[in-house]
Amino acid sequence: MAPKAKVKTEPKAKPQARKRSGGGVKDEVEVKKEVASPPNKRQKTAPTIPGLDVVMKILSDDRLQLPAGNCRDMLLSMAPRALCTPRDDRHAMQTTAVEILDEALQSVGVQVMTQIGRAQEKATTASEELVKMEANLARCQEALEGQSTEVCTRKGAVDDATEALRVADAKLLEAKNVQGQVDLVCANCSAEKEACLEVLEGSYKSLKDSKWGNDFVKQREQVDEVVSFMKSVKSVAVPSSLIFIEGPSVLRSKKDPRGAHAEQIFADIEAIFSKHLASIEERLTAENEKSAAVLPTTKAAEEAAAQALQAKQDSIAAFAAAEARKVELGKELQQHHGAVAVQREAVTATTAAKEKITNDQTEIEQAFNKCMSAFAILRDQSPEAFATLSNTPSPGRSTPPPQGA
Repeated sequence: MAPKAKVKTEPKAKPQARKRSGGGVKDEVEVKKEVASPPNKRQKTAPTIPGLDVVMKILSDDRLQLPAGNCRDMLLSMAPRALCTPRDDRHAMQTTAVEILDEALQSVGVQVMTQIGRAQEKATTASEELVKMEANLARCQEALEGQSTEVCTRKGAVDDATEALRVADAKLLEAKNVQGQVDLVCANCSAEKEACLEVLEGSYKSLKDSKWGNDFVKQREQVDEVVSFMKSVKSVAVPSSLIFIEGPSVLRSKKDPRGAHAEQIFADIEAIFSKHLASIEERLTAENEKSAAVLPTTKAAEEAAAQALQAKQDSIAAFAAAEARKVELGKELQQHHGAVAVQREAVTATTAAKEKITNDQTEIEQAFNKCMSAFAILRDQSPEAFATLSNTPSPGRSTPPPQGA
């Protein structure tokens, strides 16, 4: 009889449990509303399900990062509905929600255990990177100073090359003047020779051969040309009688009736031409030798001037390249300054973050341990079991129920 009575009471207990479970859903809605409300309102109304508050505290702690793909608001929204329902009464979606919460909290646990080390690693990495950047900055500064010296050196080279070119141009001008004077004398000698030969082969030969015929105007012009030539000759002493009397008279005579005296006069005139040409040749040879002697000097001066010009152009190009490199290094130095400034801020931030994490670590670890203890009970059993297993009275009870009740 006693066992049957016990069996009869068990069905009644089941609806009572369901009623309790229904009450838990109501409490869950209240907790959900409490989570969705602003932080100041959440603080005024504590969760009605024991253990849920410590889980919600960890989920809402923005010092802890949730795994990628998890939304904090979503987890805070699903936690009350899923955890406040006993495991055996959960819907499939609630079961999935608990699994998502479990995975997220496990990831948070890894983070809690490793965050000091990772923060220290970030701070160390940032400090080491700052040291590298400062070293690069120092090297760039040194390179810029060296390049400034290089620019000054190149500028001095341009000035030296400019002065060298001025000297080379002056020497070239002097050499060309000497060469020009010698060449002018040679040209004058050659012109004088050509003029002499022109008179000799032209008017004189025409008069000697009587080729003027009956053209007495032409005859007179040719006689005047030969006489003028003999007057202008300075290299040979010409008798005045040959210029004013005998010479003109014989030059006007016909070829056939000429006698020995006339032939002698022609011989004397030709001797003047020959001596004058010989004198011109002698002077021309001497001047040609002078020209040949000064020509190497002129050529050397031209080459030196060309080399000096090239040297100046090269020095100007090198100076421009040095200045361009200096500008590049200046820009690079500014970039290094900017990067170092940013990195110093990063070092300050990572150091501050490390210090904050270190200071908060004990509190976070304690809160997380409480969270996982409560979560394990709520995940695997029910809110009613939490009251028993955690030695905390459940809602509506003043003392924990006896073990095995």
